[in-house]
Amino acid sequence: MSSSGETLGQMSANITSSFTSLTQLITGASYVAGTAFAAASVLKFKAHKDNPTQVPIGTPLALEAVAAALLFLPSITSTTSAT
Repeated sequence: MSSSGETLGQMSANITSSFTSLTQLITGASYVAGTAFAAASVLKFKAHKDNPTQVPIGTPLALEAVAAALLFLPSITSTTSAT
């Protein structure tokens, strides 16, 4: 059996550190996308107010639900990772 110089513990630490940076990337992208969806929702609400037949009310409500989900995703993931 040859020794590669890296133990199982070191490999585990490397994998864990890469998941940390992936979590930070997902958190940042979630905040940016959630803010963009919220802004799009506001614009769709205005478009619905201007012309209700053109833009149904479900469109801005769906965008707002997606925005809320994306903005709360980082707190949900931190809570679930702690349990």
